[in-house]
Amino acid sequence: PLAIIILIFSMTTPIWSYNTVLLTESLTVSTLVLWLASIVWVTSSVHSNSLWPLVGLLVAAGLTIFSRPQLLLVIVPIQIVLLIWIARRNQLAGIAWVTGLGLIPFMVVGLYRVYQLSTVQLYQFRYALNNLVDKGSSFRPYALENMPSCEAVPAALNGSAPWNDVHALESTLMNSCPETWVWFNSSKASVQSWVSADPVAAVMDFLGSMTRVQLSVMSEGRAMPEWLSNAILNPAEPWLWMAIYLISGMSAAWIAGVRPRFTALSVLGVGVSVLSPLAFMFAMWASDGYDISRHIYPALPFIGLALLIFPSVIPSHSSRHREPSRSA
Repeated sequence: PLAIIILIFSMTTPIWSYNTVLLTESLTVSTLVLWLASIVWVTSSVHSNSLWPLVGLLVAAGLTIFSRPQLLLVIVPIQIVLLIWIARRNQLAGIAWVTGLGLIPFMVVGLYRVYQLSTVQLYQFRYALNNLVDKGSSFRPYALENMPSCEAVPAALNGSAPWNDVHALESTLMNSCPETWVWFNSSKASVQSWVSADPVAAVMDFLGSMTRVQLSVMSEGRAMPEWLSNAILNPAEPWLWMAIYLISGMSAAWIAGVRPRFTALSVLGVGVSVLSPLAFMFAMWASDGYDISRHIYPALPFIGLALLIFPSVIPSHSSRHREPSRSA
């Protein structure tokens, strides 16, 4: 039933409309669906000593990294938590670690692709201009304080249409303020530099942006009636929807007889699983200030789905099926 919920969820309008428009990015939606379904499969088969769920978990994780390398921040930590949990609960510990090593080639390719993207100066300059408009309490003060003086920049920010005025600087700044243009193209305008300069302001700005985020609908295509889609995934209220799913997931797990065991490892594992998508969303938000919902959509919708289904799988111990083995 949990795997079926994941597949039905993938047909909601925000995700379905992305699938019909964004081509390679839509592949990420499909691979994430497979990855979540494979987690359900491998956790429900944890005592069967079957190799195939582990292989499915490896393939789905690898395909997700291949389709969107930035998701390394999410996939790798959670995959490690899963493998530790599996290794502690069944007799396939050695094979579990072998499948973990099988993820390394995908990680290498993903890291190389991320490195390639980070070296494209056009993206860095464009993203810095986006951040200049969007991040009024973090990147903008940092940029105005540290960049070489250029009257064109504050004039564009204070104009009637800041987005259009600032992005017009993409073609004019090099001629009007060459030193400022060089600064925006340098490492001083990179994510690492401005976030490390004032991490508190960056985090507070991020949290403020996340409270206002909505899921975009990219096309008119529908796979189910709109009322049903909104009932499953409300694009206007993603955080409220996540809270409802968390309460529903915990309630369903409790009714099913699942009783969490709060060990040091279980708390650490849940902490890693929660912080990983948050780190991904922060990295995407900090990199580019434009259309943030599109950048974080691979993670944001699926967090709620995970909150619905994961309380009944890991890390937990069912009161109806007590076993002498250790639980993570």
